[in-house]
Amino acid sequence: MRGVLAALAVAFVGCADLDEPSVAACASCHTVTAQRFARSAHAGAAESELFRALRAREGAQRQAFCDRCHAPSAHPSGGLSCATCHHATGNRETANGRLTWDFSRAPMGRSGEAPHGLRDPGFLRDAQLCGSCHEVEGGPGFDEPAFSEFVRSPAARAGLGCADCHADRDHGFVGREHPEAAARFAQSASVRVQFLDAETLEVTLTNESQAHTLPSGFRLAREVSVVVDLYDAAGRLRETLRDDAPGDDAMTLGERVEDARGARVLPAEGVRVRRAVLDPGASRRWRRRVTDPAVMRADARVEHLRQNAWLRAALGLAPLTEAPLVLAVHSAARPP
Repeated sequence: MRGVLAALAVAFVGCADLDEPSVAACASCHTVTAQRFARSAHAGAAESELFRALRAREGAQRQAFCDRCHAPSAHPSGGLSCATCHHATGNRETANGRLTWDFSRAPMGRSGEAPHGLRDPGFLRDAQLCGSCHEVEGGPGFDEPAFSEFVRSPAARAGLGCADCHADRDHGFVGREHPEAAARFAQSASVRVQFLDAETLEVTLTNESQAHTLPSGFRLAREVSVVVDLYDAAGRLRETLRDDAPGDDAMTLGERVEDARGARVLPAEGVRVRRAVLDPGASRRWRRRVTDPAVMRADARVEHLRQNAWLRAALGLAPLTEAPLVLAVHSAARPP
């Protein structure tokens, strides 16, 4: 992000200079758009601390693979820029950053008054443009099938595209890090808690998204947890039910890489993945015993973390100070 902001601070060049244009070149006319883009996760893709920490543990060949999406060498900014999308001509495959570009042609964009030519924005509106980087086949921990999830989803069958949900007013690109993420993500899950009898609590989590699994994207970092607080008649907290790792009976969804002995490890040391996710429309249920006679009410919530604590600690990164997004809440009274 600092690199993009620094580029915006230098003297702007004219819009006519479209030979591999930098963000600064486009910002000379598209000032607001460039400023908004500079705050997006796309603009900081090459400078994310999580990306840098993971990349540093990989060999040169794997680093080059990662850079195809996070820092395409075709662009002078060293990361993602306006040209990454607006000068793309297609891809060699809809995966693994295999975009192709042609800087000798006008950029793709909407028709209107401009001091430079514009090409029909057909590929710019195509979900395959997004899928070029949001479909990764990188082995344990680095498989991210967000595009193929979407292609098979009810949303795709209904004729929606990536931009219908992820494009905001001006190049902010709605995702987990976006300021509007809380409002958008609140529609992606529901939770129901109920006492089946005096001592049996059942919690049901449903993926309400019509486009992606829960969680989606870089699932090695993402974490979705069901948390249940148990209260007595006076409203005092008696116990909190939660689990900290994905597993067969854990109330947490996500992904973990394991070595041959089943220990949780970083991707470079892993041989297999344990994955717990929900497909669009799917539900998962957990049951827990509640033996404390003082418990009179159960409050359930769904928390979404963009980076889980285990991964950050394993990479030597400081814990996140941000609170998780709360996607859904539900309460139930204990029967007499």
